[in-house]
Order: sequence, then C-alpha cells, then structure tokens
Amino acid sequence: MVRLFIPLYLSLVVVLVLGASVLERFFYLTFQQEITQDLTRDYIGGFILMEKLYLHYSETQWRQLLEDINARSNLPVESRPIDDWQFDDGELAVLNRGEFLVADADNGVMFGSIAEGVVARIGPLGTTSSVENLELWYLLTMAGLLGLLLLFWVGWQQYKITRLARTTLSFSEGNLQVRAKTGLSGMPVLSRAFNQMAERIQRLFQSHRQLTNAVSHELRSPITKIRFQLELLDEAPEQPERDRLMVGISDDLDDMDVLIDEMLDYAKMERAEPALFIETRSLGGWIAEQVEGLKKEVRKPLTIAVADAGIEAQFDQVLMARLLRNLVSNAERYAEHAIQVGGERRAGRYRLWVDDDGPGIAPQERERLFEPFTRVDQSRDRRSGGHGLGLAIVAQIARWHRGTIEIDVSPLGGARVILSWPPLAAGNSSTGHSAVENPARDEAARHNSSPGKPERGAPVANGKDKC
Repeated sequence: MVRLFIPLYLSLVVVLVLGASVLERFFYLTFQQEITQDLTRDYIGGFILMEKLYLHYSETQWRQLLEDINARSNLPVESRPIDDWQFDDGELAVLNRGEFLVADADNGVMFGSIAEGVVARIGPLGTTSSVENLELWYLLTMAGLLGLLLLFWVGWQQYKITRLARTTLSFSEGNLQVRAKTGLSGMPVLSRAFNQMAERIQRLFQSHRQLTNAVSHELRSPITKIRFQLELLDEAPEQPERDRLMVGISDDLDDMDVLIDEMLDYAKMERAEPALFIETRSLGGWIAEQVEGLKKEVRKPLTIAVADAGIEAQFDQVLMARLLRNLVSNAERYAEHAIQVGGERRAGRYRLWVDDDGPGIAPQERERLFEPFTRVDQSRDRRSGGHGLGLAIVAQIARWHRGTIEIDVSPLGGARVILSWPPLAAGNSSTGHSAVENPARDEAARHNSSPGKPERGAPVANGKDKC
C-alpha cells in the first residue's frame, strides 16, 4: 500500500501546486483590469487623505507621521519627489494625468501624486510573522488532511483488490462456486466481469463433467452389444443369422456415430457464444416457411396456429430454425396424432411454441429436461428416447436470444414447449462475450441445409427426452 500511496500523494501535491500557480497567473492575466480597479478603490482613500495632510504639515511633521504609520501598520507609506522614483515615460504619463499607477497588484503596490512634483507609494502589503506562521500551519494541515484522506482511499482500494485477489485465488484452486462482491464494498465493474467469467468457466466445467460421464454411460451399451454380437458371429453357422448379427453391429455403430456427432454439436454450442445475426421477419410467415419444409420430415400431421400474421419479430433465422426443428422432432416422437406450431406477441415479448397430443410431462420433471443427457424415465435406449441433447441445445439457443424456455400443458392434451424472447436490435448482436467465429451457428446451418431427412447425427433426431 505504501508503494502506491507515496507516488500518488506526491503526484497529487505537485499537480495541486503547479495547478494553483498556473490558475493564479491565468486569472490575473484574464481579469487584470478588474484587479487593478479593485486595488485602486482599496487605496484611493489613503491617497486622498495624504493629499490633504501634506498641504497642512511641515516637512518634519510629515516625515514623523510617515514613520509612525510605518512602525504601526502592515501597509508602508512613502513619499518622494517624482524624479527620485525613476519612473519610465509611460508611468510618468499616467501620474501626470492625475491617475493612479498600480505597480504590483500581487503585492499591493500603488503610486499616486499627492502634490505638485511629489509622488507617494502605498505598499507592499506586509504580514506579521505570527500570521505567516499560521498560514504555514494552515497549508501543512491541509496537506496532512489530504494525505489522510488519500491514505484512507488507497487503503480501501487495496482492501477491495486484496479481497478480489483472494476470491480469484480460491477460484483457481477449484472452488468454482466462489463469487466476488459487487456492492459498494467491492469493485462493481471488475467484480461483475470476474463473476461472468467464473460462471462461464463453471458452466464449461459442469458441461465437460456431464459429457464425460454421459459418454462413458452412453457408449457402454452399444460397445457391450457389439462385443456380444461379435462372439455370436463367430459361432453362427448359418448365413442369415450372420447377416442379422452384422446388421445389429452396424446399427450399434450408427448409434455411436450419432451420439458422437450430437455431443460434438452440443460441445461447440457450450464453448462458443456467437455474435448473432439478428433479422426482422414476419413471425407467422417464417413459421409457415419452416413448417412447410418440416412436413417433408415429419410423419404426423403438422399444423400452424398464429393469431396475428402481421407480427414482426427479431431473431437469428439459422439458430431459430435449428431450435424449431429440434422441438418438432421432439414432439413427433411422442405425439399420438397431431403436432402444432404457434407464435404470438404477448406483454412485449415474442413467443414460439410447439404442441403435441402425447402423454405430456410431469411438472416436477420439466425443468431438468433442458439439462444435457436427461430423459424422464432414465431410459438409455436411444431408439425410444434419444440421447437427451435436443432440448439442451434448444435451451442454449434460447439463452443466446436473451430468452427463456419452459414446458406447459398443451391444449391438445400433451406437452407445450414455449420459447419467449424480447425484441432485439437487428444486425450483428453480441450475446455478452466476444466471438470472432460462430461455429455453433455454422453447425445449425449445416443441420438446416437439407429439407429432407435429417443428417445422421443431427440433434434434430433427438426425442422429447421423456424416456
């Protein structure tokens, strides 16, 4: 703290001293006429009085009077013949006109004629030694108070920096839950930046842990099945049986391929927070375009429910198309006969939803379905419940649009998944973190590029994660 205080204090003192000198000179030059007039009004009474007394006093009385004044006053007075003062031509011209000559406004020195050929001087204004000491003590006291205030401020800043450093050290040692204080007792801007970074790192660690655990669990089943089928393949005597086992091995390899692709997609979305390309579109028209393309992929009836076709919404079309494909594919897996896509604007926010007439989702299970690798009944059969990444990707896209995603009861009897987001500024929009590249958006574009059957490994093939 001392190493910070001393240079800062000395710099502040130097700046104040130099600043005071410069400002004093500036104001004197700027208001020189006003200062001269003010000093003249201060002294003019003394010159008038001396002019009257000089006419009635003898030379001896006059000298004695001046000696008495100078002995008892801080403002010395002196008179001489005009030629003894050694004025220049300009100064003589001023005095000969009967005007007063301000020789030194800073020290209060002024000349004036009190009789024919006689000029008196008043000033410079003096100060007793005791008052000079008081002024010195005043300056020292002010410097001391300034130092104390600066010392307190530096100490307080040092305390906040030290506390933030301890928080950073604790975070680096593995305590990912620790956060910096953002109130008046902390450093709000720096603390908020640290907390954003910490939350991002913690989320990445959690995602990495989930991915690692899920990979070990999800890959164990197909690997075990492949190993078992290979053993049976060696023992199978008939070609039809061998062909059946080969098909099973191929299917399990396809499952593993799909899982790996989905995990890579999700990892890219978790790692990169892209700069969205926000466009303004008619919400109803955009939904109609997407549904028309999705009808080629969905085997169950797909309808639209948009009350106001004139709603203009702002969103990233590529990412929002990825979100809608995931939701529709998710709904198709559990719908009995119908799927419906709707949109509206309510309370200043846009809403996009997908309904189905399936079995629905219990309220206590809805929130955690947006976590990766989550299925309601914990089924690990990818053919019935997907890998549990579809809704996690949906939730990530919703966050990028500063929106929310939730599950409710559908009027059709099943589940309604609702995306709600606020109006956004059109153009390139940062999601809160700098992003030079946009791999997540590129992945979404890759999966949305084909209107036909989704590519193998695309997360749109995920189920509702119910089973």
